[in-house]
Amino acid sequence: MAVSLPLHDAHLHLQDPRLEGSLATLLDDLPALGIRSVVTNGTHVGDWPAVAALASSHRWIIPSFGLHPWWVSQRPRDWAERLEQALLAHPLAAVGEVGLDRWILTAPAARLPGPPAPLTDQAEVLQTQLALAARLDRPVTLHGLRVWPELLALLREVPRLPRGFLVHAYSGPETLVPALLDLGAYFSYNAALALRPGAAASGIFAHLPEDRILVETDAPAMPLPRDRQQFTLPADGHGDVNHPGNLRVAYAALAAERGTDLPALAATVAANHARLFGVVR
Repeated sequence: MAVSLPLHDAHLHLQDPRLEGSLATLLDDLPALGIRSVVTNGTHVGDWPAVAALASSHRWIIPSFGLHPWWVSQRPRDWAERLEQALLAHPLAAVGEVGLDRWILTAPAARLPGPPAPLTDQAEVLQTQLALAARLDRPVTLHGLRVWPELLALLREVPRLPRGFLVHAYSGPETLVPALLDLGAYFSYNAALALRPGAAASGIFAHLPEDRILVETDAPAMPLPRDRQQFTLPADGHGDVNHPGNLRVAYAALAAERGTDLPALAATVAANHARLFGVVR
């Protein structure tokens, strides 16, 4: 892949502690790989300052602030006020990563920062964040695990998001995709899902409308199968750490899935990225 192609990562977490030892090198290397912008998603009040600092010092990093469902039970009382303050301080910031998650109700406790919040609490927090995004005219990045019918119902109940929203690493039923598109959804392609052993040869991205497609890595999470990793980072106690440079693998895999060439796909994704996030790089 020519490094001159404009590549955009719609969803990752550069502030994640798993990248701390490699961050300085990554901040130099990613633009050299042709990565023009990345949306760095905060997940809780404690990491929003790090997201803000990265965006302030590197103009190709787009900040996003949100309370992830894994952190709902740990939220301080003034979380909503602090979220609004962060968004107002960064006019280009998105709202995310936010959503609903049923998987955490049965997940191993060691994977979570604290006791899991029930879906009712998660939904209340999500509604607050969606209302704030609508009021401030910001895009939203949505997380969902084993809960997409409920998440779709919630989206139908709240005011429509004028800027639209990104469905990150979608793993729900294909039958719900048209309804999500009708509500303004974009979908970001994640190669870790598409290239995993046993994945369907052709998923939803073969048929999605051209103007609703984005690409993501979710780095340092969701590492690619080892035989498909173009870039690697040292593993941690939980396994492989996803290098955000593997965005190039995702673009190549998506181009193959859609039967198009890389320059055409890169131009399409760049236009969609600018439309949703309001930033041209």
